[in-house]
Amino acid sequence: MVDNGLSKTYTLRLTLKGPCFIGSGSKVGKKEYNFNSRQRVISFYDTDKLMDCIIKNNLIDQFTEYMLGENRTLYDFFKKSGGAQLFTSALRYEVSCGDAILGTGKQPAEIQLFSRNSKGEVYIPGSSVKGMLRTAITACCLLQDKPNTPKPFLPDDQLNKWEQKRMLQKTSSEAMKKLDTELFHLLGKNSQRAEDAVNSIFRGISIADSAPISNKNLILCRKLDQTPIGDQKEINLVRECLRPETRITFPLTIDTRLAGDITAEFIMKAIECFDQWYMKNVFSHYRQIQSARLRNHLFLGGGSGYQSKTVTGEWLGDDALHYIATWMRLQFKDKNPNDERNYGISPHMLKCTTYQGRTYLFGLCEVDIS
Repeated sequence: MVDNGLSKTYTLRLTLKGPCFIGSGSKVGKKEYNFNSRQRVISFYDTDKLMDCIIKNNLIDQFTEYMLGENRTLYDFFKKSGGAQLFTSALRYEVSCGDAILGTGKQPAEIQLFSRNSKGEVYIPGSSVKGMLRTAITACCLLQDKPNTPKPFLPDDQLNKWEQKRMLQKTSSEAMKKLDTELFHLLGKNSQRAEDAVNSIFRGISIADSAPISNKNLILCRKLDQTPIGDQKEINLVRECLRPETRITFPLTIDTRLAGDITAEFIMKAIECFDQWYMKNVFSHYRQIQSARLRNHLFLGGGSGYQSKTVTGEWLGDDALHYIATWMRLQFKDKNPNDERNYGISPHMLKCTTYQGRTYLFGLCEVDIS
C-alpha cells in the first residue's frame, strides 16, 4: 500500500475460480473461424488478411460459393482449398475449445468475444471490477442496517400484465435510485440535487484497467443452466472466457477526502458479508455442485446470474422470493411460473459451464487487497 497523505493506493488481486466473461459486444459466426477437431482449438483470423490470402491463391470463386452456401464451416473451405496452411499469415490467435463443443458434438453457431483494448489485447476494465465491489458494498450496507428508503413493491394485480410490468419497472428503478442516494450520496457537492453523481462517495474509489492478458489464458465455454435438483440444460451459447486460476492485479486508489467510510478494510468486510449471504441464501439450494473453498468471493463479468449482480435479496429479505418470481413472470413470458412452490428460489437456474470435465460457476473469483 502507498499512502501519499491524500489517497491510498492498494493492489487488488483477483484469482478466477470459474471462467470469466466480459463481453466486447462482438460475435464471430461459424463461417468466420476454423474449428480443428483434432487439436481441439478454434482459430480466429484477420478478415482483411484472410481476403488477401484468398485473392493471392485465386480462390475468390470458391470463397463466394462457400459464403453463399448453407451449413458449411471455414474448416470445410480450408480443406477444399488446399489446407489451413495457405492462410497462416491471416491467423490472429487460437483458443482452446475446453468443453464447449464436446457436449453437443457440433460447433456453435457463433462465439461471443472477450473485451479487448484499442491495441486488440485482452484486458479487464477497471469499471467492471468497481461495479463488482459496489454490489458487495451495497449488499453489506443493507444487511447491516435497515435503510429509510421504502422498499420496492409489487403493482396492483388488478392491472393488466402490460401495466403491471410498466409499473414494476418504474417503481423498482426509482427505489434503487433513492437507495443509492441515501447510502452513498453523502458529499453534498450539489445540495439542490442529492441524486447527482457528483455527491457519491464512490467518486473516491478508482480502479485502473488490468494489464494486457495473454491469449493463452482464453478458453471457450458453453452456457449451462442447472436446476436445484441437478438437472442441466445445455444452451447453444459459447463465450470466450478467461480460464479458471487466472490471476489478475489492479491498482485500487482510495481518495480519503471523498470515499467516506469506504476503506480497504471495509471493502474486504463487505466482500465477506456478500460471500456469507450468497452461500446461505443462493448456493445452498444447489446441492449437486461442490462449493469452492474460498475466503472472499464475488462474481465478475457477464452471465453469472441475477443473484450475483443485484441486491434485491439482501434488501427485501423474506419478501424477496415472491417479489423476484413475480418480476420474472411479468418480464418474460412463461418464465419460471412455479419457482416459489417448486424450488424456493427465483430465478432458479444457476449459471454454469464445464471445463476439463468439472462444473464451474461463471465469473466466480476470489478477492484480496493489500
